[in-house]
Amino acid sequence: MPDNYVGGVKNGLKHGEGVYAFPSGSKYAGQFVNDVKNGQGRLNFASGDKYSGEFSEGQITGHGTHAYRNGDVYVGEFTNSAKHGQGEYRFATGEKYVGDYVKDKITGKGVWVYRNGDRYEGEFSNGVRHGTGVYTFAGGSRYEGSFADNDFHGQGTYEFADGRVYSGEFVRDQITGKGAMVYPNGEKYEGDFVNGRYHGRGTLSFAQDRVPLEGLWQDGRFIQYDRAAWR
Repeated sequence: MPDNYVGGVKNGLKHGEGVYAFPSGSKYAGQFVNDVKNGQGRLNFASGDKYSGEFSEGQITGHGTHAYRNGDVYVGEFTNSAKHGQGEYRFATGEKYVGDYVKDKITGKGVWVYRNGDRYEGEFSNGVRHGTGVYTFAGGSRYEGSFADNDFHGQGTYEFADGRVYSGEFVRDQITGKGAMVYPNGEKYEGDFVNGRYHGRGTLSFAQDRVPLEGLWQDGRFIQYDRAAWR
């Protein structure tokens, strides 16, 4: 046995409980089977990170806790030394993610709580919001729908904190495309939007007994009645 190992030996191999100091500076204390880490153990990395949990065939595989030197902590499942399966990652900044991992990447379904109080629950791909989900702002607004690369993108519904509700298309976080905006006073615009403004063809209906404005809009201003509506 090498001088940097203290523990059980079987047939000249590390076996049972033992402590092994790697030439790299890392140190393992735990169970060995036929010279490899296997079972429960603790691994202190030369980098300052620390892992405590299960090992299989020399790899971090199973359930465990990885404490990073920057203060982040992951508790969950591993496969071949990568976060894989269900887990919880607590950031030193105060943020927290709970959900799926695939080969060390946040991919699948999960919940991310941000340090400003915002919260996202839904689908992720390679660490970003991607797919369908719900984003709730600390200020009271709420979006439910499709995401692409962290942005609101595709079909969705945005409930504003002031009571407005928009349902329709989004393009890269902007209300752009076809949709409908309903206001607390009963007014409703339905039609085309560009960057959150009425732009294109649309109809603004009023709660009072007024004739709707139906026609062309530009940068939020009504510019021309739709002649077909008056025929």
